[in-house]
Amino acid sequence: MGEYVLGEFERERERLQRIGAIHDPVTFRHLDALGVRDGWVCAEIGGGAGAVARWLCERTAPSGRVLATDLDTRFLEQLAAVNLEVRRHDIADEPLDAEVFDLIHTRLVLMHVPARARALEHIVAGLKPGGRLLIEEPDFSSMQSSHPHSPPVERMMGRVLEAFDRAAADWGYGLKVPVALEALGIEEVVAEGELSVMPFGSEQAEALALLFENVGPRLIAAGLLSDGELDDAIEAVRTPAPTVMCSPLVISTRGRKPT
Repeated sequence: MGEYVLGEFERERERLQRIGAIHDPVTFRHLDALGVRDGWVCAEIGGGAGAVARWLCERTAPSGRVLATDLDTRFLEQLAAVNLEVRRHDIADEPLDAEVFDLIHTRLVLMHVPARARALEHIVAGLKPGGRLLIEEPDFSSMQSSHPHSPPVERMMGRVLEAFDRAAADWGYGLKVPVALEALGIEEVVAEGELSVMPFGSEQAEALALLFENVGPRLIAAGLLSDGELDDAIEAVRTPAPTVMCSPLVISTRGRKPT
């Protein structure tokens, strides 16, 4: 897997939880549409803070089971569910067990994986015939803000996207997933997009401020940003104002492996 641009994992819990508060309702709606139920065997790739893994454990109990993976599993290991297995795993380098899973889900993970095509092949190979998948990936081109307080934030986001490029991340990967899945033989491919509007100074905008705090020092060390630019961007995001910013467009693509 490539370099994780968004900061050290031990600083990530609050940011991941805030991101979850924005995206979890959409994810759960799509999982509901896929029919997740008791007895299913599910995999959550890149489980992060664990909210989706917890939801899957509740829905598949008592006879189903859930595998939750990540490069760093400390957050996942704190979940208490008898039908949960936690595994340290790199989806690009290590295949899943073949044709085991009724459902595989991942969110905002594959964009960071330079070998994302191979990672997607591993995900598809892990599905049972007739198994379902839900891949949720972003398109950051939607992140635009209103004036007059946004220029420092727009400059900061430009530096973040440049760091993504240097790390071989694909910040527009969400648009490419449907075609990639069809090329792998997945049927009934359906894609939907969701974004939220974040007023500066709001709870939603705090997730953006935490991202800036996490990634900022690394951008400064790489010569992409100055201390003053980082401080200005964080202050602008946290200052209540009529300024709003669109979140990344998250494209949720679901489909079924042929029987």
